[in-house]
Amino acid sequence: MPTKTQCRMPSLDGLRAFEVAARRLSFTEAGQELFVTQGAVSQRIKALEQELGAPLFHRRRAGLALTLGGQRLAAGVGEGIERLRQALDEFNGGQAARPLKLSVLPSFALCWILPRLHRLAARHPATRVELLAQREVVDLRQGGIDLAVRFGAGHSRGLPSQRLMGDSVAPVCAPSLLQRHDGPRAPADLARLPILYDSPTDGDESGSDWASWLGRVGCPDVVLPPGQHFGQADLAIEAAARGLGVALARLSLVGEHLAAGRLVRLDLPVLPTAYAYHLVWRPDTDAATRPLRAWLHSEAAADAA
Repeated sequence: MPTKTQCRMPSLDGLRAFEVAARRLSFTEAGQELFVTQGAVSQRIKALEQELGAPLFHRRRAGLALTLGGQRLAAGVGEGIERLRQALDEFNGGQAARPLKLSVLPSFALCWILPRLHRLAARHPATRVELLAQREVVDLRQGGIDLAVRFGAGHSRGLPSQRLMGDSVAPVCAPSLLQRHDGPRAPADLARLPILYDSPTDGDESGSDWASWLGRVGCPDVVLPPGQHFGQADLAIEAAARGLGVALARLSLVGEHLAAGRLVRLDLPVLPTAYAYHLVWRPDTDAATRPLRAWLHSEAAADAA
């Protein structure tokens, strides 16, 4: 018998339907995720509200919105379901619990995550990662992705988000290129050097392309020569390291190359990017991704220092 200080546990089916509906703010999308009809979700939510004696959603023409009580319950239920999932993973596989799916840009995966991954294993040996290198912004909920690092303006489409770190761009090239050409002393001198282009940055408002950089250093009329174009930042960086030309590189991606002497920074302005790196995750993976997020923040802080 429950005591006076205990509440009877509502239906688990109702709580699960509520958690998905609260995350998606749509009974229809919740039904799709749970493989039931929209009506079935609505009935479960109504039954849960009757059990609790309070509404959980404001039902408006513009869509659903959580009540204050619904917001509080959603936070607790989401964390509880994630803990239950972790417990089941540990029961079924012990230390072989599933790895966390981490979605990042291919360039960030290769140039920033991989050189540091050994430190994650040393600091959090129980945390394993399935690293997904993806250029497109994928739906974390549809793709079953736990955490993503996005390079952008910080829009997270209703998901929890934290700023990880900013970035800067600077012209870089191989030392061998400077042996063949006099080093540029001003931005206009780049017009006589072979130039490499990171195509996706053209016009993406990140401030990572040559035209933006030239405009911000006061040389918008400088015409750079045509050169090789690359569909990923890491390819442009690798081409620069092989002496093929000068690349405008995000400094977060060239740390190893600079330390090893494969690339050098030209004596030209270093400018911050308009975009920054942000962590984005699903609410139901908040507890599971916390150690990984803490590690990423610690690595970003070490870079800043």
